[in-house]
Amino acid sequence: MALLLGASAALGFHALSPGRYVALDAASKALIPLDRDRVPASALAAAQRACNRLDRADPLLAPLGRQCSDVVSGVRRVTTLDRCGSRKGCLRASVRLRQSLASYVRNARSANRAIDASVPDPACRVALRTSAQELGQVKRLASVLRLLERALKTGSTADLRRAEKRFDTINDSGPSAEQERDRFRRACA
Repeated sequence: MALLLGASAALGFHALSPGRYVALDAASKALIPLDRDRVPASALAAAQRACNRLDRADPLLAPLGRQCSDVVSGVRRVTTLDRCGSRKGCLRASVRLRQSLASYVRNARSANRAIDASVPDPACRVALRTSAQELGQVKRLASVLRLLERALKTGSTADLRRAEKRFDTINDSGPSAEQERDRFRRACA
C-alpha cells in the first residue's frame, strides 16, 4: 500500500484539486480564531465569509460549507448562552444552541458521505471527516442542554447541578482548529 501511495505522489496525484484545496484551506484557517474564549465579531464575520466561499454547487465543498457555517453559528450561540441574563433568555439561547448542534451533526454526516464519495486519498479522507468521537461529544452536549432547558423551565436546582456535572464530564480534548488545519494540510496537499 505504501508503495502505491508513493507512486501516486510521484505521478502528481493530489488528494484534492487545487481549487478545492485552496478553498478548504482558507475556510479552515478562518475557523482558527473561533477556538478562543472570547471571539470578536470580526472573526465570526471572516469565518462566515470563508464558509460562504465554499462552492455551493460542488458535491464536496457544498456539504463542507454547510458544516463550516454550523461551526460559526454554534460559536455565536455559545456566546449568546454565556451572556444570557434571564431564565427566558437562557432557555431561548440553549434551545437555539441545541438546534445548531443538531444541524452540525446532520451536515457532518452529509459531509462525511461526500468526502467518502469524492476524496480518493485515504489520509485526506480521514483528515476531512468528522469523527464518530466528535459527533458523540456534540450529541452529549445536546443532551446536557436538554437537561439545562428542563432546569430553566422548572426552576430545578437539582437539574441545574446535574447539567453542570454532566457538562464537566464531556471530554473536550479534541484537536484545536489549528491542529485540524495542519493535519488537513499534511494529508491533503
